[in-house]
Amino acid sequence: MCCAARIGMVQEMIFSDVKKIDYQARTKFTYKVTDFELYHWRSHASEVLTGLPWSDCCSGLTATVMDMITRTNAQEPLENCFRLLVSISGTRTPDHIVGCVKTTDNGYVICGDTTKFPPYTHTAMTHFGIFYNCLAEAGDDPVWRQGVPWK
Repeated sequence: MCCAARIGMVQEMIFSDVKKIDYQARTKFTYKVTDFELYHWRSHASEVLTGLPWSDCCSGLTATVMDMITRTNAQEPLENCFRLLVSISGTRTPDHIVGCVKTTDNGYVICGDTTKFPPYTHTAMTHFGIFYNCLAEAGDDPVWRQGVPWK
């Protein structure tokens, strides 16, 4: 059964669904090196869904994957979707962003990561988690918490 058909029958994501959506977002994606912009995110889900090529930095891939996850499964609670500001350089200053989804079969899964493909469980994340935001609290004045959502 295809991902979209099966998703319509369940409340929440499973790991294989996250992998498929992440892969779809990357199909025509070109990584664009830019200075890291801490609070700039732009989804390219419309381009992906119409088959157009697109390019952006890590925040664009993360925003696109998370947007597609919530578009694909309207049942997916935003409480299970997160943005993580992390450090790949080992400092306590954010220099990268990844997506995270709490799945029913593998717990927290990291996705939309330009440094690693395919998506992976949170136990395999080598980045240092600094802040996270639950998409249910994104809005105009997003709530950011220290650390990672699984602790």
